Amino acid sequence: MKQIDLAYKLYLSSTLSEFWPIKIEELSEKLLSETEDIKVKSFVRDEKGVAIIKTKGDKCSLILIAVDKAFQRQGIGKSLLEGVKNDCIKAGVKTIYLGHKIGKYIWPGIPEQPDALRFFTKVGFIDYWGFPAEDLKMEIADYRPDNSIYQKIEKSSFKIVHPDKNDSKKLLQFEEINFPYWEKYFRNIIEKREYDKFLIVKDSGNEIVASEIISWGDYIFSGLFSGLVGSIGAVGVLEYERGKGIGMALYSKGMEILKRNDIKYAVVEYTSVPGFYEKLGFERWRKYQMLKLEL
Repeated sequence: MKQIDLAYKLYLSSTLSEFWPIKIEELSEKLLSETEDIKVKSFVRDEKGVAIIKTKGDKCSLILIAVDKAFQRQGIGKSLLEGVKNDCIKAGVKTIYLGHKIGKYIWPGIPEQPDALRFFTKVGFIDYWGFPAEDLKMEIADYRPDNSIYQKIEKSSFKIVHPDKNDSKKLLQFEEINFPYWEKYFRNIIEKREYDKFLIVKDSGNEIVASEIISWGDYIFSGLFSGLVGSIGAVGVLEYERGKGIGMALYSKGMEILKRNDIKYAVVEYTSVPGFYEKLGFERWRKYQMLKLEL
């Protein structure tokens, strides 16, 4: 059986699929589609459980570990994890993260479920954030922007626009210098020339001071919703320009764009500042524990 077919079979037979329905194409895209410098490897135990990791340099990300419900609490998960640890030690890996850190992922951390948290902390994983990451959601059919938000930044000579080809180099430099973790996401969208998936804020000197990514049609857990899903993320505002309403205006404009594209639900993924989004009308939805293991 092919790696992805077995992984999907075990995913469906585990408790994960009850809370996080996903199509095999989406699982395959997240697990297998990577660049050459990222190594993907799977561990299987008697076709009853599977673990999939991604490694790059001295870091590893445990992307998926799933055990058939009929064989849980029999030590299969622990055995798979031992296999992962031993392989990582041999490869010179120093840290194993759960969920993200390397390439594409399914969850940014461990979905907040008591059994999962107990399992990983018992074998030595620790929380390295001190608080959970959170997803938020909102139905946007009746969304109405607060125009005073736009008026406020316009008085300060800021303008919100879609970038074009001529802005590409400056935008990538902006991300690389100020928000390097997001640079790869911006680069990927620029390479596809999907400039309508960006918004940027320029000052009176035509310099970029803020940016965000808007997306739709690619939410991995779209099966949880009864309509089209979009998201707003990777919002970055230069530190010295914060507190002027720029971030709020960017999100509001992003919501308008999602609405114009017939998106029914907006999702904010993997944030450590849920209170900001609650001001826009989002509600807290799912949490993830951010865990790692030092080898």
